[in-house]
Amino acid sequence: MNAVCFKCGKEKSKAIMLCASCRALPTTKEERILSVCLSRKCIKEENLIKSSKYIQKKGRTPGFHEKVKSKAEKIVDLMPEHIEMSQSIELSASFFQEDLISDDE
Repeated sequence: MNAVCFKCGKEKSKAIMLCASCRALPTTKEERILSVCLSRKCIKEENLIKSSKYIQKKGRTPGFHEKVKSKAEKIVDLMPEHIEMSQSIELSASFFQEDLISDDE
C-alpha cells in the first residue's frame, strides 16, 4: 500500500491522483497535504492500513502528528499549484501505442 484516499480511505498507488473508488482528486492545498500525510512518503504502511480503516469507518481523516503534517506540507510546497486530471492519473503505456499514429497525420 502506497497511499490512501483522503475521502473514502481506499488504497491508491500515489497520493496526488484521482481515486478510482470515489473519484476524489486532491486539488486544494489542504487536500494535498492530507493526501501526502496518507502516503508512504510520511507514514509507515501499518499506519496507512489503520488510517484506511479509520476513514472508512468514521468518514473522516485521522489527526496527524505535527511532524507528519510539516513533512507533507514541505512536499506539497514543491508541487505545481495546478495539476491537470491527466497528470494525476497513471496512464498505461499501451494507451500510447505507436502503431495507432500514422505518418499521414
